[in-house]
Amino acid sequence: MTATTIFDLYRGRLNVWVEDDMTRVILTELWRDRMLHVISAGGSEAVRYMVRAAASNPSLKDLVFGVVDRDHEDDGPDWSLPNTTTFVLPVHEIENLLLDFEVLGALADRPPGELRAMARAYVREQRWWAVGKMILRELRRAMTSDFPTDPPEGLRDAGSVAAWLEKQPYWVTHAGHFSAWNGTEYRRGKIDELGVVIGQDFESDAWLSRFPGKEILRYLRTHVAGLDRAPPRGRPTPAVRDMDLAKRITRRMIEEERVPGPLVELRKHLNRKAAGPRK
Repeated sequence: MTATTIFDLYRGRLNVWVEDDMTRVILTELWRDRMLHVISAGGSEAVRYMVRAAASNPSLKDLVFGVVDRDHEDDGPDWSLPNTTTFVLPVHEIENLLLDFEVLGALADRPPGELRAMARAYVREQRWWAVGKMILRELRRAMTSDFPTDPPEGLRDAGSVAAWLEKQPYWVTHAGHFSAWNGTEYRRGKIDELGVVIGQDFESDAWLSRFPGKEILRYLRTHVAGLDRAPPRGRPTPAVRDMDLAKRITRRMIEEERVPGPLVELRKHLNRKAAGPRK
């Protein structure tokens, strides 16, 4: 018997790490590409770690790539750049790309415009919840800015560890950020600032790409007859019902040739890398 290692997962011409099983299922179903082996890592940091680990191995660096959600961050690196190894989706999360109201309307036998209006009203109702999510992300980023990385080799005693920690800029950075965020006026200013951003997104229809798509789909699934058809056996969880709807959306997209443009482009970029020369 031989031991199984992470290397045994890399069986495709190109291996693509993604954040979760939902993304794996959606991409595998929409791409149906034997050249691309999609694997779930369990979070964006796990995806980035697996890509970095492969990059340090000469036999793997051209075989392993990653796809992550944008979340509330800015757009990622240009997909066409030759050194891009982790592709950031141009939407909050992959479920946003399933918000095709023509497809949803066909599944529910309801007018697409009606479903879009329902989704828009829901997002407007939940806009301050979205602000709260964005505030937490900014706070987390501020409190972990300049956080020390792994210690260097060669630390031999308690004194060397203390000296290494003493040199880290984190202490000054953290103190500055904590002082700012500890102020009521500063926090309120951040809330107001992000409230304006969310309001602009709502008016420009950017909410379709910036508001969490998972929440919009779940709202529609629970309020529109015909969108929730998961088997009742064993009281399926919301996650199981979400997956069932995602699968039906992707199948309909394929049938009607409505695969989201960003995913078509992403597949093209990955296929170019798969067809490229091995170093």
